[in-house]
Amino acid sequence: MDHQTTENSDLVKFLNKEKQRRAPWEKGFILKGIAVRTLMREEMSFKLCAGIHRYSQRHCQKHNTGRTAPSQLPVLRYNGPYGYRRNEPTLRHHSLRLHCLFYKSLGGKEKVREDAKTSEYLDIENYSLIKELGEGNFGKVVLASFKIKNQLTAIKIIEKQREEDFEYVRREASVLQIASRCPFLCRAMATFQTKSLILLALEYVNGGTLENIIEDRGRLSNKQVLFYASELVVGIQFLHENGIVHRDLKPENILVDEQGHVKIGDFGLVCTGMYGVNTQCGYYGTPGYTAPQVLLEEPYDAGADWWSFGVILYEMATNRLPFSPKGNLRQQVESVINREPEYPDSLSTKLRDLIKQLLKKKANQRLGVNGNIRDHPFFSTVDWSNVEKRTLKPPIKPSHESATGFNRKYISFPKEDPSETRMLKGFDYVDPSWLE
Repeated sequence: MDHQTTENSDLVKFLNKEKQRRAPWEKGFILKGIAVRTLMREEMSFKLCAGIHRYSQRHCQKHNTGRTAPSQLPVLRYNGPYGYRRNEPTLRHHSLRLHCLFYKSLGGKEKVREDAKTSEYLDIENYSLIKELGEGNFGKVVLASFKIKNQLTAIKIIEKQREEDFEYVRREASVLQIASRCPFLCRAMATFQTKSLILLALEYVNGGTLENIIEDRGRLSNKQVLFYASELVVGIQFLHENGIVHRDLKPENILVDEQGHVKIGDFGLVCTGMYGVNTQCGYYGTPGYTAPQVLLEEPYDAGADWWSFGVILYEMATNRLPFSPKGNLRQQVESVINREPEYPDSLSTKLRDLIKQLLKKKANQRLGVNGNIRDHPFFSTVDWSNVEKRTLKPPIKPSHESATGFNRKYISFPKEDPSETRMLKGFDYVDPSWLE
């Protein structure tokens, strides 16, 4: 027998011995009063899954040397590595958490909820793709159904092609999680990955976009502009207070829910850590909406977003852009730096002044950076506490139909690349409200 054959034989013996040693624990065991159901895997891990399981006296005697079990025992399937100690499995993680859940359930204070219930939301097999909604930064957005709840979600699918894009994806995912604290931002319901794909499951906002409203209505009234501007101010200020600059604000990225409230979306180009005097450089954004400093690739801060906001206000009120997005970069810079927008007589005095303050060429003179935009006379009639609570009645009810009654013709996820091995650590996330 050659050396290689001997090594293989020894390996087989070792694996068989290991299998025999863990065989008694394949179906489950009792750990200090907790029934732990195990689902063995080659990497020696098992899932955590809570519920009530009836254990017979015979089963308890078999796996716990005669101990009597209650007729109903909380079952917790553990997800994590384990080892052996004196012929018994030893949980290396979560054991304290398991005991806490167990005692809470006995006290009737809280129904046992297992941490690994989140695994349902992180499994690509539990989602069915319905139709493509559009293209976002770094990936396409597809309407999907979360099969377990029969709930619609918008999934952004990003293929792991360029590792240099991973940092952008991480930033986008982190902002989507923070967004759950502000009603005017689109939030993530879950973020997860497969070997080849990065997936951002977003709340499905089915009222279209601000761009759709402008296209359908043309010029908006002063009252309508005031409503959308007020909600956008709250959303933009929340981002800036958390050190986030969006860098791609435009009507296309402002979603409208079925009630008519706005939600800022597509955080693929955000920069984070923008506190105090911190600045960024580099050209990002969409022609026609980018600030002079961005076009010139000079250092910029949150003032870049306030410029884009000014452009959006102008577009809502006039149905056109203040500066032409046509031509090459040099021509765009020429238009923004050396020209002033035309302000039609239809604009109110207060709205015209607000837009002028937002479109200041010098960032340090721009409203939002220089002064609190909420104090501008255009917003003098706004009750900001009601805006933040979303109690104001939207002036326009979206005409876009809800997606609950359409014919679902399912499509497929992109094929997995078996050669892809890169995984983003600590990326998996589920919004707590989705677990309820």
